[in-house]
Amino acid sequence: MSVQLNHTIVNVKDKRESASFLCDILGLAAPTPYGPFLVVQV
Repeated sequence: MSVQLNHTIVNVKDKRESASFLCDILGLAAPTPYGPFLVVQV
């Protein structure tokens, strides 16, 4: 099953830890900064 998310913003306490965790569990590349956000490419 494929995942498709488009511009989803998630309110978290630690954006770096949360984005890295998501990348780890989905097997994705490391998140990249974009303004105040961290982008996870799926």
